[in-house]
Amino acid sequence: MTLHQFFTILRARKGLAISIVAASVVIAALLSVLLPKQFTARASVVVDVKSADPIVGTMSAAMMAPSYMATQVDIMESDRVALRVVRSLRMTESETMRSQWQKDTDAQGQFEVWIAHLLQKKLDVKPARESNVIHVSFSAVEPKFAAAVANAFVQAYLDTTLDLRVDMARKYSGFF
Repeated sequence: MTLHQFFTILRARKGLAISIVAASVVIAALLSVLLPKQFTARASVVVDVKSADPIVGTMSAAMMAPSYMATQVDIMESDRVALRVVRSLRMTESETMRSQWQKDTDAQGQFEVWIAHLLQKKLDVKPARESNVIHVSFSAVEPKFAAAVANAFVQAYLDTTLDLRVDMARKYSGFF
């Protein structure tokens, strides 16, 4: 097929091409008007793998392993961290959340766990390429709430990793 033949085909189907583009623009405009706005807040945390462990005082070989960052991402996405976020933001005190929980689950299960799972659905945790930074993104209808939750996840992650290290040091101390 030559270039001239290609343009001839396009001219012959010009009405179809214009109608497809117009329909796409109309659908995109309707979706942007009808769907609620979503705000995504992003927070970052640096995972320091080069310094010595402040509790033990030595450099851990596990920190140098490639799976270390994946483990840190898993900790960030864990139920333990999400429950800490729920508690730190006092989300169990919200009556609208409680009524939504009762409606969705018929008041079955734990309220805190239900909220934590809702938060985890809108959470996106990704390690940066070839660095020791973890990016945390949270999407919500309100921008201040999205920012508060993203920051709370980072703080809860830091607190949880500190707890994990301290618990390990306590176990070692008790053993010796």
